[in-house]
Amino acid sequence: VHDAEVGTVRVPGFPIHSSVLVPRPREPDAPGLGADAEAILAEVLGISEPGVADLRHRRVLLGRQPGNSQASAGQASAAR
Repeated sequence: VHDAEVGTVRVPGFPIHSSVLVPRPREPDAPGLGADAEAILAEVLGISEPGVADLRHRRVLLGRQPGNSQASAGQASAAR
């Protein structure tokens, strides 16, 4: 299984295989950690875009920024 944060991870599969069983369609991936944080802050808490930017600047809000996976990877490794 591929994970955007950690790469490819091996997970155990179903041990029984049969040609009679119909394979389930693959479910969509859940959003990455922090991927929807800005939308939640805006919709649920009513925080404006400048307010979210201020939280990021003060490093209160970390994680993946929408459309900027390279910057968030650097922030994640710097935070560890």
